[in-house]
Amino acid sequence: MRPCQALTLRAGVAAGASRRCGLCQGDQPWQQPAPCAAPAATPAHSRFLGFSGLAGKKRGIDLQPVPYKGGAPLLADLIGGYIPAAVDALGGLLEPHRAGKLRILAVTGPQRAAGLPDVPTFSQLGFAELTSSNWVGLFAPLGLPAAQVQQIEKAVAEVAALPAVAAKLPGIGFAPGASTAQQLREVVRNDLALWQPVIAQSGFKMD
Repeated sequence: MRPCQALTLRAGVAAGASRRCGLCQGDQPWQQPAPCAAPAATPAHSRFLGFSGLAGKKRGIDLQPVPYKGGAPLLADLIGGYIPAAVDALGGLLEPHRAGKLRILAVTGPQRAAGLPDVPTFSQLGFAELTSSNWVGLFAPLGLPAAQVQQIEKAVAEVAALPAVAAKLPGIGFAPGASTAQQLREVVRNDLALWQPVIAQSGFKMD
């Protein structure tokens, strides 16, 4: 398959509004001086299962992913205090955070998220390798001519730059703008380098 274009979906780690999450001191995630164990909810279908485990190991924390069937039950249990922390797509966390029902502690991506200027990125907290985010990509058959790939790039970029679209994307957790085909190739290559060792260490094998 030939990469054509991608939109980046940011993620965040969140804790309950008042309950101490076991992952943080104050509002700083994963900063304990001593090893500990802590559960963190995440959608079962999401790569955030691996993301949360990788992040926890960087601070000597046995971060135990708790898989959920989706974002709605995850949010209900996080807000209700049944789970102390969660890692999920940023879009579903924004409104509860603004309403004071939970606290977003950190976000993925190279820059702070639009509308969350006080929430640091993972790299700002010392997790330089955790800039990776979910993304939605367009791929084409391998032999697609370069001219057609460029047409797809141009069309998607024009749509992503429309004022109505550009204003909507950050509010649902997407980074503004669309990538180029070359940028998407680099994302795929970097993600393979990041996640292959994690998968190998987990012992997971395809049936």
